[in-house]
Amino acid sequence: MPGFPVRAVLGATVLVLVAACTGESGDPSGEPSGEPSSKPTRRQSTASPSESPKPPRQRLRAAQLALSRTTGGAYDLAVGIRGVDDPFLTEKGRFDVVHEVLEVERTVPRPEPKDGQDSLVFRMRSSAEARFLQMDDWGAWEGCWIDMDSELTSLAGVDLSAIPNIAVPVSLVLDAKLAPQNRPALAPPGGTPSIVPAASTPAVDEITVLTDGLTALQMFGVSGSVLLDLDPAVARARVPVSVSFFERYPDIVQHVRIDGAAAEALRDSGAELDRQLTTLVRSALTGATFHQDVIPVEFVRPAPDRLLPAGATRDQTCPANLD
Repeated sequence: MPGFPVRAVLGATVLVLVAACTGESGDPSGEPSGEPSSKPTRRQSTASPSESPKPPRQRLRAAQLALSRTTGGAYDLAVGIRGVDDPFLTEKGRFDVVHEVLEVERTVPRPEPKDGQDSLVFRMRSSAEARFLQMDDWGAWEGCWIDMDSELTSLAGVDLSAIPNIAVPVSLVLDAKLAPQNRPALAPPGGTPSIVPAASTPAVDEITVLTDGLTALQMFGVSGSVLLDLDPAVARARVPVSVSFFERYPDIVQHVRIDGAAAEALRDSGAELDRQLTTLVRSALTGATFHQDVIPVEFVRPAPDRLLPAGATRDQTCPANLD
């Protein structure tokens, strides 16, 4: 395949386009919710604009419940370096959590600039049963889609069927735990209770949650091939994430943001990271913005004539390119 073998393409996209599992109990936070199981098609319909903000723990629980019922959502993700205006990695995604439908377009830095272009564009369409990948600048494969079946994904050493088809920013919110800094401190013996700063009180539109190290690194755009080789201690890291809510819908997440504090959290986990990855996490900022008004997302299989033949060589192409 021109420029990129199948192994490189899959290794660079499999785990950065698909996130980790939600809570083991089936509820996003891992605790029974006792909530009804109705599934509205629009996220903002799960909260009333007139509601007053709940305490941080309740807000997180309400946001997770709303997101877990989403059948039409969208987000924009960007990763950049502090002090630099333009992000070096961007992603646009549309998702249906209920039916595990996901469409993603990610623009990443090109390992070696070509013809004045310094970025690559990947696209993925996927459901719980099928996943298809496309990339720009594919030579004879341009405009074609790869059916990411078990034969191809085995090249990357990852069983996609075992990974929930949920976007990384969505998975982050669903699996998040409330960070201790949102809670009132314990009163010293015989003293006056020490209260958290005003910025962490229930009246504001931002709380701090914790995510695991692997999800945090995926938010920074770290490739699947790198994640597979990381120190297992990374998964035990608890990385702080700032979460803010829509002003009119105080239980619906609008932004998630991770900064250089992730490097400290990864260091505290005891994980050994190489210098390049440590430098990236210390200097980079990453965040995702969820859209407020969206429509249901449907999985659309690529047209048959846009599918590459199984085992296609670099000189073959999809039927549509032969017309």
